[in-house]
Amino acid sequence: GIATVLTVLAMLLLLVLVYTTVDQMRPTNVLRQIHDRALAARRRQEELRQRTMRQGESTHPVTATYRSDAMGYVTQIDLDALAAALDRVPKAEITVQVTLGQAVSYGDVVAVVRDDEPEEADSLLAQVRDAVRMESRRDIDRDATTGISEIANIGWTSGSTAKHSPRVAQQAVDVLKDLAARWMDEDADPGSRRPAADRPQLRVVYRDDDLDRVLDSLYSLVVSAHESHQHLTAVRVLEAYADLFPRSSGESRRRIERDLSSFQPLLDQMPPSPMLAEARARLSECVEQAVGAADA
Repeated sequence: GIATVLTVLAMLLLLVLVYTTVDQMRPTNVLRQIHDRALAARRRQEELRQRTMRQGESTHPVTATYRSDAMGYVTQIDLDALAAALDRVPKAEITVQVTLGQAVSYGDVVAVVRDDEPEEADSLLAQVRDAVRMESRRDIDRDATTGISEIANIGWTSGSTAKHSPRVAQQAVDVLKDLAARWMDEDADPGSRRPAADRPQLRVVYRDDDLDRVLDSLYSLVVSAHESHQHLTAVRVLEAYADLFPRSSGESRRRIERDLSSFQPLLDQMPPSPMLAEARARLSECVEQAVGAADA
């Protein structure tokens, strides 16, 4: 009696487990989970963005260079370690040449130091080496670009001739568009770049390329749609660009304009489609309106 009841209960729990596992592996759920983890990783990078500069200010030449002596992925940049190094050499400026998630090989330049005293600049290299940490695998919880790469990979394989699954590819486009829109608004908000009073900005230059990586991925899905002649995927990407362009500004707008010009020949080679023609016309109209508003 009791053994039978427990056996039936175990079977029911096993069925629930199987269903839950299969449900979590659905592309929609996988994309949503990666999206959320990419956003969480981006939030963890907030201090890194706020306390570093996008462009250098030092007029001194490069007097010390740190080259990697190992292979791996950048998983963390310890700002406290860099701050301690700069306390000793206050005139120096450190430029980190790599970004979180980037693959680094032996001999690659990881960081350079600008200072008027080569010996003092050299003395910083050990602390810079300790501050830029590398591991054998990327960390999706600390690096937003890892999630972006995963989303792009899912979108590419689903939309290309490898799988011919445009629905999943379109969902990948929607996720990438959401990330791009959030980070464009973030870049447009001066408050998001202001460091906390007790954590001042450092003389450290860091290239924040998360938004560029999202735009790279969107462009790659145009290439995927061209390769598989999936006009539905191409339409969804063009709709994403049409929504994003008016929200863009500065370098991100110039980047999108270059991408739009570059992939027009790919769209010309796709099978004729009223939906695609309409999406191209809407995108052109959005670009003209946004540029006109900016010039006014």
